[in-house]
Amino acid sequence: MARTFWLLAASLFLSSPISSAFAQSSAPSACPDDFAAFADSTAPLICVCDADAVRRGSVWGMDVYTADSSICRSAAHAGAIPRRGGTVTAVPEAGRTSYPGITRNGISSSNYGSYGSSFRFARSDAPAPPAGAERSAAPVAVVGPCPDDFSALAEGGETLTCTCDGDSIARGAVWGMGIYTADSSICRAALHAGMIPRNGGQVSVVPEPGRNTYPGVTRNGVTSSNYGDYGSSFRFAGEPRAATPATATAVTVCPDDFAALADSGETLACTCDADALARGAVWGTDVYTADSSICRAALHAGMVARNGGRVSVVPEAGRNAYPGVTRNGVSSNNFGGYGASFRFAGEPVVRSTPVRAPTAAPVQQNITAGLRERGQVDLYIQFRLNSAELELSAAASLQELANVLKNDPALRLGLVGHTDATGSPQHNLTLSVRRAESVRNWLMSQGISPARVQVDGRGPNEPIADNATEFGRAANRRVQALRL
Repeated sequence: MARTFWLLAASLFLSSPISSAFAQSSAPSACPDDFAAFADSTAPLICVCDADAVRRGSVWGMDVYTADSSICRSAAHAGAIPRRGGTVTAVPEAGRTSYPGITRNGISSSNYGSYGSSFRFARSDAPAPPAGAERSAAPVAVVGPCPDDFSALAEGGETLTCTCDGDSIARGAVWGMGIYTADSSICRAALHAGMIPRNGGQVSVVPEPGRNTYPGVTRNGVTSSNYGDYGSSFRFAGEPRAATPATATAVTVCPDDFAALADSGETLACTCDADALARGAVWGTDVYTADSSICRAALHAGMVARNGGRVSVVPEAGRNAYPGVTRNGVSSNNFGGYGASFRFAGEPVVRSTPVRAPTAAPVQQNITAGLRERGQVDLYIQFRLNSAELELSAAASLQELANVLKNDPALRLGLVGHTDATGSPQHNLTLSVRRAESVRNWLMSQGISPARVQVDGRGPNEPIADNATEFGRAANRRVQALRL
């Protein structure tokens, strides 16, 4: 009789609303937005993420995350669940001094410094640690994939061994060569340094102090950029696998340009290969703007042959003008004032006659860009010999100048004539004014108001090149257009 009573009571309890609520309470609930409320707990949290929760919030770290990171988005980042969601087991962890970020599983996590509490995810095939178990102060597993950059680890002083895949190599920017800024992409820098092939591989990343300059160069299919002062750096341990050498102590490959080193005051000895000779632009002749391609300028100057070679690059002060010329198969461009320059030490190994137009006129730079970016441009337009009468060949450049004025009704210009030193100074001074007036008269014929254009002449008094050479005299014969 008693047995029947208890069976009946149990049956009634199991069918009651109270028993249903009890059963539901044992099932995992929805995950909170982050782990902050459980940071001081020692027990794992089992909860459920849906697709909406995976899309919400921010993530800091990789494998071990800051406690205020989104639980569900971190779970997808760690690969604990797919993007559609699932059940996770979040395990409390001690705080860390750094949390490196990485883009993984379609989610980008961010770098972070010191944070007081953390969490990680238990593997689905591993038992959860018992409640009350002591939390580990070290990461549960060795970091496998490389972080996106080294910023979060730069102050740690320890070498990081990690793995790059094809996707991580394609991401991010790189500053420097041999030694890189800490915020450079680790994996893209590793390819740039020749430490891994394009399909990836394992690297050892060594922290380095900050540098005053980080020169950039294009090599192994990756273009790095110049950068100035940065507080922390990294390099790679071991020997490069690629053909292009890269060391942390000596620059052997010439940077793309001299801009990052212009203020160093030191001569740079470096090597140009055939690929570097084909890249970049050049402004000037013999003395070049600091942002000119070093190797292409070396070819232009005759310091290397077309198969490349070693050069010594000497910093020079800025110039007011850099005349361009086509020489040794390279066309350099004219440029106005620039703050820093370089030249090459030693004697040229290749000598050739500069290739010029019959009138030996320098290359005409872009008039529109010159006025917009620098507020001035030199017009290399042709006049008849010892005359202010314009040649027909001047029409294209003058039309471009007229179009600039028409497109900007508020623009006012000063036209300043210059001559070479052939003839008497007084004659040349008068000729320079007359040539500036000829340009203004042509602009007036195109509907430009004379009130918008002022004229002046300096004769031979402001040369930008050597009057002892044919090309130098041609560079000095110009009408300078100045934005007023």
